[in-house]
Amino acid sequence: MLQMEKEALLAEQKQVTEETNNAATWLKKANKKLLVEQKHFNKYLSGHHVNTPKPHTAEPPQITRCPQHCAGGDDLETDAFMTISLEAQLIAERLENATKAHQIMELKTQLLSLRADYDKEHQKVFHQNQLAVDLKKENTTLAQQKQRYFCLLLELREKVLKMQKELNRQEKHNLKRRKAEATEATKTKRELEDMSQDKATLIEELNAANQSLARRALEIEALKSRLAILEGGGFWVPCK
Repeated sequence: MLQMEKEALLAEQKQVTEETNNAATWLKKANKKLLVEQKHFNKYLSGHHVNTPKPHTAEPPQITRCPQHCAGGDDLETDAFMTISLEAQLIAERLENATKAHQIMELKTQLLSLRADYDKEHQKVFHQNQLAVDLKKENTTLAQQKQRYFCLLLELREKVLKMQKELNRQEKHNLKRRKAEATEATKTKRELEDMSQDKATLIEELNAANQSLARRALEIEALKSRLAILEGGGFWVPCK
C-alpha cells in the first residue's frame, strides 16, 4: 500500500515538474510576446505616455492619457490594455497554480514521510505486541509447568508421608518386638539364674547324698564284717 502511494506521488511529482517547466517555457514566450506588443503599442501611442511594467510582474501597465488623445485610438488602446492585463493575470495565475502545486507536492511529501514514520512506529508497536504475546505464551507455559511440578510435588509429598507413616508403624512394631525380646531375654536370664541356683542346690544335695551313701556303704561293710565274724563263731567287740 505504501509502495503504491510512493509510486503515485512520484508520478504526480513528475507531472507537476513537467507542468512547471511548460509554464516556465510559456511564461518566457509570453514575456517576449508582451515585450514585442508593448514596443508596437508604444510606437502606436506616440502621443500617450505609458508606464510599462517590468517583465515577470503580474501588475497591469499604467497608462496616462495625453491631452491630444483622439477618440479614434481609444478602442485600440483599451484592447491592448485588456490584452496586456489578461496576459499578465494569466501569467500570475499560472505562477500561483505552480506555487500551489509545489506546496501541495511538499505537503504530500510530508504526508508520505509521516505515513512512513507512522508505519515504522506501527511496526514497532506490532513487534512489541508480538513480543508481549510471546511473553504471555511463555508465562502461560511456565505457569502450566509450575502447576504440573506443584502437583508432582504434592504427589511426592503424599508418598513421602505414606512412607514415613509406614516407617513409623514398622518402628513401633520393631520397638514392641525388641521390648518383648528384651523381656523374654530377661525372663530367660532369670530362669537360667534360677536353674543355676537349683543346679547348685542339687549338686550340694547330691554331694550330701553321696556322702551319706559313702557312710552307709561303710556301715554296710562294717555290718558285713560283723556278720561274717558272728557267722564264723567268733566274737565281735565294738571299738571304743
